[in-house]
Amino acid sequence: TLSRTRFSCDRFRVRYDSWKRIININRAIMSAKKIPKKWIEEKRAFLKKTLPQKRGGVLFTPDAHFYAQYHTDHRQGLHAMASAIFDWLAIKPQGCVIDFYDEKTIQEKGSSDVAGFYTTAEIEGENKEVILINAKHKEDPMHVGAILAHEMMHLYLTRLDIALPDRDENELLTDLATIEMGLPILVFNGMSFSSRWIRDTFPPSTA
Repeated sequence: TLSRTRFSCDRFRVRYDSWKRIININRAIMSAKKIPKKWIEEKRAFLKKTLPQKRGGVLFTPDAHFYAQYHTDHRQGLHAMASAIFDWLAIKPQGCVIDFYDEKTIQEKGSSDVAGFYTTAEIEGENKEVILINAKHKEDPMHVGAILAHEMMHLYLTRLDIALPDRDENELLTDLATIEMGLPILVFNGMSFSSRWIRDTFPPSTA
């Protein structure tokens, strides 16, 4: 189960009218972030060979129910989202702590402004996995869901001991793994609010 520990630092629909736009996400990533096509192909092949769960093109489809509890209680809604993703990935929470954090407090401790992050920490005498979502996104369940999917993929890959030494490349590998594991819609729902290259590449339908 998810840890109930609070971490202390001292519109619901797919937004694009074509599955083709989702399938073509790799081309969008490549063109927007200037990633060589060969690198993309190599890492996708690596993930297909290494990841234990084979989704075969089946996608996780977040519906109104996925986001519903978030409007009643942000933290409980966050945990409900996480539980659904844990089930989709077929892994156990193992006491993972998932919570929001105040970016000002984190910055005071020397960390940069990030949407979210995954780490481990000793809490109440136990070493626990921790996923924190920047509280400035708290009012946007779509954005929170997208950040959560990315950070949970960090957790998933870490448990499998899959990582690249270069930090930026490892972030991109995590993005690709999120796609390979069937979570692109969840990410797209959140990115549509904040990502210029997503809006330019996949403009909303005017039909």
